[in-house]
Amino acid sequence: MSSHTPRRIRTVMHPLRSRRLTVLRVESLTARMRRVVLGGEALEAGFPFPAFASTDHVKLVLPDELTGELRVPDVVDDRIERPVTPPILRDYTVRRLDPAAGELWIDLVLHPHGPAGRWAERVAPGDEVGVLGPRGSHLYPDDYARYLFVADETAQPALARFLDDLDGRPATVIGLSTTPDEFLDAARPGVTLRTLLLPVDGDRGAALTAALASEDLDDEDTFIWMAGEARSLIPARRLLRERGIARERWEVDGYWKSGVAAHDHHADLED
Repeated sequence: MSSHTPRRIRTVMHPLRSRRLTVLRVESLTARMRRVVLGGEALEAGFPFPAFASTDHVKLVLPDELTGELRVPDVVDDRIERPVTPPILRDYTVRRLDPAAGELWIDLVLHPHGPAGRWAERVAPGDEVGVLGPRGSHLYPDDYARYLFVADETAQPALARFLDDLDGRPATVIGLSTTPDEFLDAARPGVTLRTLLLPVDGDRGAALTAALASEDLDDEDTFIWMAGEARSLIPARRLLRERGIARERWEVDGYWKSGVAAHDHHADLED
């Protein structure tokens, strides 16, 4: 049904927790995606995992590459106490929490650049890792008739959580990838999946925007979520604004930026 009442994203904050967890197993999902399953007593005290909070993320605290030492910061008065030697911190989406099994899933894209990518390639069961957060949850509206998702490989964990929560309700996924087999997890009942192959290098924005423009964007009962390489999303966001799509009906998140290490995805996209 169509509604003129704004259905906005709500933010809920959680007490900040620091956890030291153990790698239970590692699974290869695709040639470029690996799942790291974590567990440990620190999960037993409760871990925030609300429905339709698909973009919830934590900071992984990684071991020092040279010494292997893991320095997990303490949390005092809801603030991180950083040690003298700063640890390696990287943001990752929480793919799934299984309280019964005591498991926390983190899906990572493999890449050779930077300490996080190298850690993902060599991590093994029995290794320890620190987990900070999640600090808060963005609760997305759950009552739209249709959902349109545009996501690249890095946004697959959040996309999969969205689809889990929709549980077969109508959704269209435009999967942005440089290889054809990256979005197998999105092929499920109720989902129309289109894979858009993009160049490894060069401008992705034009192809992305053309694919978005071919969809029905004007339906007031469609929610649009896009996430991926920051610069390539700028023309797509501009299209939504030019078409006059109500602001509460879409969200655009630049998960990474080409050529920029440890990009802050909280940063506003440039116009």
